[in-house]
Amino acid sequence: MEFTPENIGQLPDDGVFVFGSNTDGQHCGGAAYTALMRFGAVNGNPEGPQGRSYAIPTMGYWDSFSYGTTEVLRYKIRIPFDELVAACDRFLVYASQHPELRFYVTKIGCGIAGWKVEEVARAFALALGSFLVPLPDNIVWPREFYEILKDYGVVD
Repeated sequence: MEFTPENIGQLPDDGVFVFGSNTDGQHCGGAAYTALMRFGAVNGNPEGPQGRSYAIPTMGYWDSFSYGTTEVLRYKIRIPFDELVAACDRFLVYASQHPELRFYVTKIGCGIAGWKVEEVARAFALALGSFLVPLPDNIVWPREFYEILKDYGVVD
C-alpha cells in the first residue's frame, strides 16, 4: 500500500499534488505554497486542476470593520463542512475521469485552515459514500486519512 509522503519534493510523471486552498486562491502557505512553487498552482484559482496540482478549498475569510474606523479586519475561517464535502466530491469525479493520472492527496486543511484529520477524512468518506461510479484507484491517501476511510468502509 502506498501512502502520500509527509513532504513531497517531486512527483512521478503521472503524479498530481492535491492540496488545500483558500477561497481567494492565494497559495501563500503550507502545501498550497509548495503547489505554487513546485507543481504549477496558480494564484487566484481556489479550486481544481492547475499545472501538476489540484486545489481543494478548505478555508475562507471573514471581513469585519474595526469599530470607529474604516479599517478592514480579515479573519481566516474554515469553509462550511458541507462545502468541503462538495469540493471533495468534485475532486473524486475529476480523479475518476483521469485514470491516467495518480493523485497524491496531502493532509488538506489540517494545517493553516485548522481542520482535524478526522474531520477532513469524514468529508472524503461522505463524498466517497455517495459516489455513483467505481471508486477511483488512482488516489494515494495520507496514511491517517486512509485508516479513517477504512473504518468508514469506503476503501479496502
